[in-house]
Amino acid sequence: MKYFLIFSAFWLSLTLYGQDKATYFHDGEHHYLVNGIDVSDKSPSILLNDAIMFEYDAKIYLVKQTDAVEGTGKKIAATLVNDRTKLKGWGIDFYTKMGDSFIIYFNGGFRNPDQFFLGVDGIAYGYGDNSYFRLNKYETAAEGVFEEIFVYQDGIWWRDGANQFFGLRNGKSFQGELNFFRKGAIAKDTETDEYLWFVDFLGTKEANSVNSIEVIPEAIVINISSRDGFIGQPFYKGKGLSPSSIEREMDDDKTIYYFDSKLGIAFYGEVPHGGNTMEVSEILVPESDSKAYWISDNSGQTYLQIGDDIWLENIQKRGNDLISETDRSGSFYQHSGPAKLEPWVLYPAKIYQ
Repeated sequence: MKYFLIFSAFWLSLTLYGQDKATYFHDGEHHYLVNGIDVSDKSPSILLNDAIMFEYDAKIYLVKQTDAVEGTGKKIAATLVNDRTKLKGWGIDFYTKMGDSFIIYFNGGFRNPDQFFLGVDGIAYGYGDNSYFRLNKYETAAEGVFEEIFVYQDGIWWRDGANQFFGLRNGKSFQGELNFFRKGAIAKDTETDEYLWFVDFLGTKEANSVNSIEVIPEAIVINISSRDGFIGQPFYKGKGLSPSSIEREMDDDKTIYYFDSKLGIAFYGEVPHGGNTMEVSEILVPESDSKAYWISDNSGQTYLQIGDDIWLENIQKRGNDLISETDRSGSFYQHSGPAKLEPWVLYPAKIYQ
């Protein structure tokens, strides 16, 4: 019998080990304690009817009958009502019903949304804290059950049955010019001067589906191919590059390079899969009297670019000079930069005398 009691006590200690004990007291301010440590400055909370809900370390606690201890400093127990520790990697957003209260938590805190509305897909949406969110199972949410919230950081868009497009950002509709092409749509928010990508746009036949809006860089390439190939459509400040601009696949077709002589810009990036956007890095375009440049990719291949043409070209040493190996351009061009070209740097090329 003695051994049984020892075993029972040991087993009880194991079951209690690792469980958090939370308490609350009020001494003019609200205090939340977890395992005896005051975590009030790290715990978002919301006042309910004679109760308080607070969050700490992805765990949600509820304290009831708080009115009776207000201002007394007396500690009362808090109950763990939901453990969302496993969701910390991508966010612990939720909503739940507690009596007459409708509690919403996203973007690291409890929120009182500015708007609620029913989407064209029949799902409930809201807006608050500069974000749109979707409430899963809103119509069938049960008392005390924690349901998921999906947050759209940059806005939402949809097309209705009458082929009208709508976009919401910053709590209101925005005015912008849409550019449609195969498997893609891009727009500019004229009020904020930002460039937007309409996520999951599948063509004008797709209706009554609410999708995300993403802010994109001012320089971007979109692969409009519907298959595995690459058909790049480059945009700079919301407008496509000139049809005469240079487009060259490099690094064994893993990287794409663009140069627009009219805009005086150049950039490169990794080739994306069909339908995806490609963020590109802009390259400094130095002055060149000859309008010609040397450039190297990551593999060390060198190219000679003249005006709106570019081709693979080797550099050879002639005396103390480094010049182009062939005369495809009709002239030889000199390289006066480092012996080994830095990748994705434009070096002015001079006509060799």
